[in-house]
Order: sequence, then C-alpha cells, then structure tokens
Amino acid sequence: MGKSWWRSCLKWRGLAVDAKAMIIETPPPITVTTIQLYTGSSTLTGPITVTIPASGTTPGTVIIETPPPAPITSTCQYTGTSILTSPITVTTIPPSGTIPGTVIIETPPPELVTSTRQYTGTSTLTGPVTVTTIPPSGTVPGTVIIETPPPLPTFSCDQGGYLIQSRALYRLNLVTGENVLVRDPVGPEGNINGIGYNVLDNLIWGVVIGTTVSPIIRIGPDGSYTLVGAILPRPDSSVSGGTAWNVGDVDPDGNFWVATNGRQWSLDNFDWKIVRDYGNVVGNNVWAAVYAVGNGIFYASENTSGDIYQFDINAGAPVRVTAGPSSSNNDGGTKKANFFQNSAIDKVSKTPNGDDAFIAKASYYSWEITSRDLYGKLDVVMSNPAGFKSKMVFKRIWQSKGEQATGAARIWTGKISWSQYASDEMGIFIVPEGFGEGKPVISMWQWSRDGTGTEKAPSFRDASQKMLSDAGKGVKFSYHSYYDITCTWNEQTEKLSVHMKGPEANQDLGEFTLSALIDRHSHDWNPPEFSAPEKTEVEVRLPQSQPSLPRILGPLPFPNGLIETLRHTIAFADQAGYLAKYAQDRFNALDADFHARGEQLNAANTENSELRKEIKKLIDDLNVEKSKTADLTKRDEDLVKSKNHDQEDHKAIEQLLAQVQYERASKAEVQKKLDQTTTDLAAAEARLKAEAAKIVNLTARIATLEAQLEVEKREGDRLRGENKQKDESIQKLESEKNTLQCQLDQAREDFKKQEKLVASKSDIIRKQAAEITRLGNAISEGTIAFDNLQTEFEAQAREMRTDQHEAHTSTAAPSAAAEPKLRFKCSLRSEISGNKHVFVDLNDAGGKTPPAHAISDGSYKWNSNQIWEIFTVPGSNTRVMIKNAGNSFVLFSVGHGQNVRCERDHDTSDLAAQWDLQGATVDNVTDNTQVRFRNAKDETYLDLSGGNTNNGTPFLTYKGHGGANQAFKLWKH
Repeated sequence: MGKSWWRSCLKWRGLAVDAKAMIIETPPPITVTTIQLYTGSSTLTGPITVTIPASGTTPGTVIIETPPPAPITSTCQYTGTSILTSPITVTTIPPSGTIPGTVIIETPPPELVTSTRQYTGTSTLTGPVTVTTIPPSGTVPGTVIIETPPPLPTFSCDQGGYLIQSRALYRLNLVTGENVLVRDPVGPEGNINGIGYNVLDNLIWGVVIGTTVSPIIRIGPDGSYTLVGAILPRPDSSVSGGTAWNVGDVDPDGNFWVATNGRQWSLDNFDWKIVRDYGNVVGNNVWAAVYAVGNGIFYASENTSGDIYQFDINAGAPVRVTAGPSSSNNDGGTKKANFFQNSAIDKVSKTPNGDDAFIAKASYYSWEITSRDLYGKLDVVMSNPAGFKSKMVFKRIWQSKGEQATGAARIWTGKISWSQYASDEMGIFIVPEGFGEGKPVISMWQWSRDGTGTEKAPSFRDASQKMLSDAGKGVKFSYHSYYDITCTWNEQTEKLSVHMKGPEANQDLGEFTLSALIDRHSHDWNPPEFSAPEKTEVEVRLPQSQPSLPRILGPLPFPNGLIETLRHTIAFADQAGYLAKYAQDRFNALDADFHARGEQLNAANTENSELRKEIKKLIDDLNVEKSKTADLTKRDEDLVKSKNHDQEDHKAIEQLLAQVQYERASKAEVQKKLDQTTTDLAAAEARLKAEAAKIVNLTARIATLEAQLEVEKREGDRLRGENKQKDESIQKLESEKNTLQCQLDQAREDFKKQEKLVASKSDIIRKQAAEITRLGNAISEGTIAFDNLQTEFEAQAREMRTDQHEAHTSTAAPSAAAEPKLRFKCSLRSEISGNKHVFVDLNDAGGKTPPAHAISDGSYKWNSNQIWEIFTVPGSNTRVMIKNAGNSFVLFSVGHGQNVRCERDHDTSDLAAQWDLQGATVDNVTDNTQVRFRNAKDETYLDLSGGNTNNGTPFLTYKGHGGANQAFKLWKH
C-alpha cells in the first residue's frame, strides 16, 4: 500500500523527487466536536455551531450549542387554608445544564359528589333528605347521599273528576254520580287548593296554603303525595287582591299556573261576554271545583251546599247530578274526554242544483247537511234546542276506489299518546269496506304539537290492509303510512288493539272501542240494527179473546200503496190516541173531583164526631162540679161541729211546722254535701281525662321513639358497614403509600446516578470555557432546590424519571403519518328552525344522553358546545370529520334511526366518523350554502328527530328523505 500511495501523493503535489528519496507527509490534525447547552440571552429555536479551526498539531473544535431542555410540569393538590377556585402556579425552577426546569401547579381540593338513592325506610318521607355527608380526603372527593321518596302511583284514564276540600280528596264519577272519599287528610298541615291535572306525569298538582309561604304538592290516586321542593310566596294583596292561591291548572307542556282572587294570568286581554246567566241556582251560588268534558258541558260543585250540577252553556237549565260535601276550600280537575255519536239521517231532499240535503239528529244536537261538488264538500250547520247555531265546511279527504263494498264498515275510537307529539288525544280507526287483503284502512288523530311546533295539528292516514296470521278469534292486519301500524280485531269484544312503530318510539297505543258498525244489506227488507239486542225480563198478559169494538165492513177511503196506507193508519192511530188521551184526562179530572168531595165529606164527619165528644166531656165536667159543691156543703157543716177542737188542731199544726223546718234543714245539709261531692267528682274526672291524654301522648311518643330507634339502628348498621369498607380502603392506601415510598427511594437513587453523570460531563465542559463552570454551579443550586421539593413530587417521581431518561436518550421524533386537516370552525344551524336558529349542541359538554341535541338559546357565538371543527380527509375536500371545538368530542353514526354519538378523540379513521359533505365543498361553502351530511359508513344523514325544534330534541342518523330537518348551514367563526 505504501509505495503506490506515496507516489500518488507526490504526483498530486507536482514534486519532482528522486524515487530513491523518501519524504513522508502526515494528514492535517482532526476536528473535535463538543455539544453543550446554549448560555446566551437570545431566544434559540434550534442547535447552532461555533467552529475553531485546527492550528499546528492542535486539532480544531466544533462547538454545537443546543436549546435548554423543556420544563417539566408537576401538578399537586392545594394544601393551604385560602379558598382556591382554579389551578395556580406556585413555583418555577429554571433549567440547569442538562436538567430541565420544573413548573409546580397546585389544583383545588376535590369537591363533593352527590349520590341519590330511593328511600327504603318505613317512615313517611315527603321530600328528599340528606342522610350522610362524607368529607373529601386527599384526592378522593367527598360524598353527599340523598334519599328520595318512592315514586307515586299514577292516575288511570277514567270518567271521574277529583275534588279537594281543605285536606280531603274525593273522587266523583260524572256518569253515575257516585261520590267516594279517597283520603282525609292529604298532605302536611295546611289546606290544599288550586289543583290541576298534569298529563305529562298523570298526577294532580296543587298548592298547600300557608301563612307566609305555600309549598307545591303532587297527589296520587290513593291520596299519597310528595312535596316537589318549589315554594310559592304569599300573594301580594296590593297587586293580586287576595292573600291565598285559590286557582290553578297545568298546561299541556307541564307548566303549573296559579292565580288568586280571579286576577289575570297573562297580558293577553279579551273582550269577554256573558254566554249564559243562570241566576241563583242553589245555596249561596258560590261555585268551585269545575270539570270540563267538552261540547260546551261542564260540572261544578257549589261550596255551601256541596251539590254538583251539570251545566250546558248552549241550552237548558242546570241539572243536579249528585250531592257532595260542602266546603269553602276546594278545587277539581278532569282529563280529556272522548265524544262520539251515532245519528240517523232524516228528511232527505234535493237542492235546486241537484245536490242532496238532509238532517242528522241526535239526542241533543242536530246537523243540517248539504252536499256540494258530488259530495266533494259538505256544508254543515250544527244547532241545539236553544237555537244556537254554528256553520262549518267539511272537505272530503278519502273516496272509495273499488266497486260497491259488501263488507261491514267498523269505526273504533280511543286515546293516543305518542312520544312528545300527542298526549291523551282522541284517535279514530276505520275499515270502510270491511276486512281483507288490499282493502282500505283509515286512521286519524290530532297531534298535541307536531314536529314543526304547530299545536292541535290534524293527522290523516289512508293505506291498504296487509293481512297477517296468528290473529286467533279475530283479524290481524298491518299497514304503512310513515309509521308501521299493526291492528288486531277481537271478534268477541269487537275491540281493536293497535301497535305503532316509528323513529320516535315503538309501543302499543292500547285498545280502541267499537263506536259504530255499519252492516251493509243492499237488498235486505230489514234495516240495519244500530245496537245489539239484549235479553231482559218483562211481564206478559194474554190479549182479549173478543174484539172490543165491532168491525166496519162498509166502504172506507183507503189510499193506494203500502206506504200511503201506513201513513193514513198512523194518522188514524194518532187521532185515536188523541181521543184516548182526552178521555183519560177527563176521567182523571172527574176522578180527582170525586175523591176531593169524598175527602170533604170525611172531614165534615170527623168534625161532627169531635163536637159530640166535646159535648159529652162538658156534661161530665158539670156532673163533677155538682159533686164538689155537695162535698163542700157537707164539710161546712162538719166545721161548725168541730169548732171545739181548734186548740188541739193548732197544737198539732205547730208540731208539724217544727217537723217541716227540721226536715228542710236536713235537706239543705244533704244538698250541700251533694253539691260538694258533685264538684269533687267533676274535678276528679277532669284530672282523669288529663292523665288519659298524657298517657296517649306518652304512648305515641314511645312509638315514635321506638321507630326512630329502629331507624337509628339501621343507620348504625349501615355506618358500621361503611366504616369497615373505609378501614379496608385505608389499608389499601397504606399499601399503596409503601409502594410509592419504594418508588421514591428508587427515584432518589436514579437521581444520584444522574447527578454523577452531570458532574462528569461538567468536568469536560469546564475544559472548553469558563461559562461551563457557571453552569455547573447552577446545576448544584438546582439540585439543592430539587431535594427540598422531593416530598411534593411523590406521585410524579416515576413520570419525572421517564421524562429525564427520554430527554437524554431520544433523538429526532419519527415523522407522523398524514393527519386530517382542520379547515374551519363553525356552528351547525338546522334549516327547519326558521327564525328560532336551532343549532347542534354537545349535550352538557359531552357524556350525556342524547349526545347531541337541539338548542336555540342564542349562545352559538360563544358557547363551545355549539362550535364544531371541520376536518377533511387527506386528499379530499368533501369528506369531513366533525369535532367539537371545546373538548374534542367526535360525531359518528351507529345506524339508521339511532341517536348520533359523540366520543372524545374517537378514531377518525373509522368510516362511521366520516361524513360526505353534499351541496358544497370545504373550499367554496359559505354561511348561506345549504349542505347535508351523509355518513360514509351506513349512508344515513344527520337528522333533527321528527323536525321538532324544541330545546332538547335529539339529533339522529336517518335514511335520506330530502326534508329540511336533514339540511344545515355552516355559520363560520
């Protein structure tokens, strides 16, 4: 190697040297590379190089200065005495040499966690009570345990009304007039008034009248109750005119309204008028506890008499239904009532235009009906016996498409409650051409509030029957009209059971009662029966064996035809009936006159008999007086003879007077003793009664104390169990403490090793520059500060050791894979919201049900729950991911008809979390561009459930239908 190499060197240098002479040249000195921390004052974002060239035999030096290590953040619990509401930075240790700096942040102590459970004791609990409070300890938050009363039973839909009087609850059957006391007393101390029925929880709400405040109470059908916690103040008499809440009702949205003394409930004033003036009906004419049943009919209870009357505001006088208890503190409520009538058609005629006109008359109302446009419309005039009329126009919404129907038409009526759209509304189901595959089925009801927020919106559905098996004794069929509806007809009861399935729910609607059966007999002599025949017992008698009147065999003016003959027969029968009625009235009048004269005769005979008795009595009295006169005469004669005995008689009289005086004195003494004894007896009875009352009170107190003792025993058992669990937790924490102490010792040992390594490197650095010596001193000062803070870093020791190890051993970070790109932030506004501006809201910052719901409170500009980040998949400007800007919750689909889900940091590579933006791209979309989000996995669309714009309505994923509740505008931030 040597010869050829040297020749090359010589040639390269261009020297002419004798090949025999050996000149050796050595390589230049090498360069030494040294890495040290940057010590300047400027901001350094990356390594910088300082080069010292080689000189002679001294090698060159390349000094690379690197930025100081990033600080380590350590979090610990605040232990001071001041109130801390948010984290604070308490210490900052700058980096020293290769040791990173440290930032210590103290956080507030843990708060209390509230746990609620149902009360299981035997005592009566009227509201939530706090039974246990466990204070926080270390990093473990405290606990507050609250026990709540068990849920109340709910009312069933019946034909009754409920009346509250003071504290007594009555149930009134408005059909039979039955009046039943449910419970007395109800609730705590204080009268209850202003009650109303809540259709959302099927309970009665009312107010417990107090002197200063009035709690709100909920009452079940058995009189059980709970206090809801809300307190009403005493009404301001200067404003309301009253001092107690005496009127109340609950609206369909569950709002409880109360008023006092008949004052206004809102600022909507109307021009009122008196519809009917009944005058003084009964008692003091003070009415309360009103129950409305529809059709202008309501029931009311009169306070002083307690009688319950029915009122029809259209016609007629009030009708007494039943007797009830009287009260000055009462109120009532009832639920929605069905109303369905069968009416016979009468007086059919033709109008000049060829349309039909007829009258349908029921027991009370009547309808004058005229068809128009071949029964495309009906003009209806509804009237009552008092002459009140109401005009209406009906439009045909269904017409048979087949040939003449032969099956019996049936109409069922009942109640429908569906999700948040219908609450106890009347529903009607009709099979106009009977049962059979492909035959029509019609259903109609009223939405309490439909998906657009419209109240009392009609819903009509027309479909064809699809016959199903497994019907038993009856018929089972289904049909689809937005909803999937299955109906089962019971042949024995004639009832129809209905089940409905839709995006909002999947439930039974209940049984519907047959209200009309139209059995078509196109060629039958007999008319259809409107009611089924019933069996009953009647008395029967044989007819007369001989005619009572001779038959007329001569010519009579008989008309031609069956109908005309029947009409004349009815006219003759009516005339005969008139004559018979007249004869009966005359007979009754003569018979009444005859009996009256007989009564007069009997009265005269009785008077004569009494006069005779009086005469006989006067004669007897006269004879007695004569006897007395004779006796007195005889006694006068005897007195004349006995004058000689006066002195002896006077002596006897004096003795008798003395004896009487003595007896009187004795009697007075006895009476005095009797009075004293009576007084003593009354006092003893009073003392006995008081002692008996004390015994009763003590007995009740003993029972109460025994119950409290039992509760305390159970609470003690429960606390002993909790103490046992806490002892086990303490032992576990002690074990964890020992483990952490071992880890701390290991961390200290590792730190010492690190300290030695830093010292050795510091020696090398001191040879390069004096600045390195200053850094070594800073390392020592940092070490001393670190030792003083080690007791606060027990929980962070392992993390600090790992971070330090990575700081020394890690090189450049590996390059990351392509990530989704943030394009913009925006609020998602639903296009069905109109002027309400309904936005997609992350429910309560995440983790709640439903995950995303509708909110229209106007906070979209600043509320992070309504601000979403739009990311695009790499290489696409229409496939996006939707992530909440506040806490990184990602929106994804779990299938058709399900609520859209939101999870923190959900895997964005999951197709369920990717959406195809339809209607625009992320590059050209504006605030006025209407777009739709279709899920990349199941091709469902982001959808506002049912188009309901109320706050709290869930967002779901649903198959595309082009509706406004699947369209959005992206209002950028």
